[in-house]
Amino acid sequence: MKDAPKARPSTSRRTLDIHRLSQHLAIMSLAAELAEIAVRRQDSEEALLRLDVVLKEIDQLRAWTEALRGGGLR
Repeated sequence: MKDAPKARPSTSRRTLDIHRLSQHLAIMSLAAELAEIAVRRQDSEEALLRLDVVLKEIDQLRAWTEALRGGGLR
């Protein structure tokens, strides 16, 4: 038996999802700035690793936000 096609989220739901992702992206961007400051002050491998993780999360959030704006995520 074939599954029913998934309904697209309502416009208001997608707008809310985009808003939430945008807020999270802004927070992560601030975290990246703080991590960069820590790297400059500490110049440690641990600080560099933390910065790398934060930057990867920001890239993923940007991709999700763009996909939602373009209707790519359902």
